[in-house]
Amino acid sequence: MSRTSQALIERYPGGAAEVLAVFNPSMQIQFCRDEERARFGAAPTVGLLRRTFGRNTAESWLEIQLEDLSEFAGVHNKLSAKQRTELAAIMADDYGHYRLTEFMLFFQQIKRGTFGKFYGAVDPIVILEALAAFDVQRSGAWQAFRDAERRRATAAAIDEAEALRARYMLRVAEADRCHLSLLQYRMLGFDTLPNDALRRELAALRRGEKTLPADIVGLLNVINQNND
Repeated sequence: MSRTSQALIERYPGGAAEVLAVFNPSMQIQFCRDEERARFGAAPTVGLLRRTFGRNTAESWLEIQLEDLSEFAGVHNKLSAKQRTELAAIMADDYGHYRLTEFMLFFQQIKRGTFGKFYGAVDPIVILEALAAFDVQRSGAWQAFRDAERRRATAAAIDEAEALRARYMLRVAEADRCHLSLLQYRMLGFDTLPNDALRRELAALRRGEKTLPADIVGLLNVINQNND
């Protein structure tokens, strides 16, 4: 059993029955009020549900959601049991990477008329066409999310670099900077030393009682040259 399956079982000790109860159709509105969490949160994927509890569990969950949609639509001709079974299998095969909450968001959007409406019958092909349109929407949302994450990571790295430089300037006196560069301060772990220990190390470097490892200094000089 994979680690992700084991983690899912630990998270839902009641097994498949608990997952189906937590993510039942009556919870769609509640889960989808926070669209970002529905898209990018920690809900398991249909594929993980299938790998952990079996194909029947994953497809049964989708059938339950489809039956709820069929009843909600209010048209005369509902989805038949055969249509629900085949439709659930297609959705699980083609969109197994979706989180359960993403599917719930999809069903909520159908209910809200985002992809049009049913005429006389709940049509499986119309549902699959709507799902294809939702997939385009999803791809755009995920791309925007990843771009935002990269921007946040870049900003955090810049902030940390600026904070490191500020600590170096504060803790290493100007006269000692010829003995210990900013890059050496970072790469050789001096930033983690308490103030007293750092002062002792700097004094030893200044007096020539201690030298930095020649191979590491050489490597850092190469890095400096490449950066220049």
